[in-house]
Amino acid sequence: MKSIIGFFALFTVTAASAQEPGDVIQDCADCPRMVVIPVGNFVMGTPIGAYEVNEESGEGPPIGISIRSAFAIGETEVTIGHFRAFIEATGYQAGDGCDVIRDGNFEDPEAGWRKPVQPRRVKDDHPVSCIDFAASVAYADWLSERTGEMYRLPSESEWEYAARAGTTAPRPWGANNSFEGVSLSLTCEHANAYDGESQKDYTFAWPYARCNDGYADVAPVASFAPSAYGLYDMMGNLWERVQDCYTTSYWGRPPDERAWVWGGGCERRVVRGGGWYSRPTNVRPARRASGNPDGRGNDLGFRLVRELK
Repeated sequence: MKSIIGFFALFTVTAASAQEPGDVIQDCADCPRMVVIPVGNFVMGTPIGAYEVNEESGEGPPIGISIRSAFAIGETEVTIGHFRAFIEATGYQAGDGCDVIRDGNFEDPEAGWRKPVQPRRVKDDHPVSCIDFAASVAYADWLSERTGEMYRLPSESEWEYAARAGTTAPRPWGANNSFEGVSLSLTCEHANAYDGESQKDYTFAWPYARCNDGYADVAPVASFAPSAYGLYDMMGNLWERVQDCYTTSYWGRPPDERAWVWGGGCERRVVRGGGWYSRPTNVRPARRASGNPDGRGNDLGFRLVRELK
């Protein structure tokens, strides 16, 4: 595993302990580890017309966001092992069939969260995929009931704030604030994207990072360097679900940590951060796309937020 030392010294604390930025909370033995994120302000999104961004991205206009309440977010994506504990305890039926990545995106009726096709050799520390939005919410609700704490999907603003880890560069590992100045060759140290290793097995019609990260497709969680906040795989590996309804711009969204949803429900939900097959220019905190809440794909996972009292 590649590693760096972040801004915070991370250590596990009990729920009753003081919850300071960088503390890691684990409410039960098979619960996800949650990292406490500080309050603060940041600019969400990317200027339209900027390098790597098009008008369909929905990343603009940039908006100032105030994160008013500290929260804890998953140190990693929820894993197959985490999700299995939920299934075994509740008997929840996550459904069969899953859209898988091959030469294109197509449904495999035999694929599922136990057998997602990618990765080829499934381990409990791989991120769980092939589940729909409802299943991720059901898992969060189960953790909440089990622990007495509030678990939920992050809002889009919480997710990007945590992913940026206090930086303003297009990528947290960038050397400066310009898109052109960021070395994409650093991608292989920090995120699982479409790279030289992937290109050996999967020939997609877009550029790949000119480096090798050792994984042709989905990697076990925490296989790459953590961010300054001590979080793994916020970008790359799997796209991640958030609460918000998908919109084509940020006009009118709440300028704080609240999710942007409406009473009639969301026809589409936001997914974030890019995946293992994404072109490296799309593996960054501001990257967003539209996801079908009812869809099950092996390119899509999630991590949770734990609210702090």
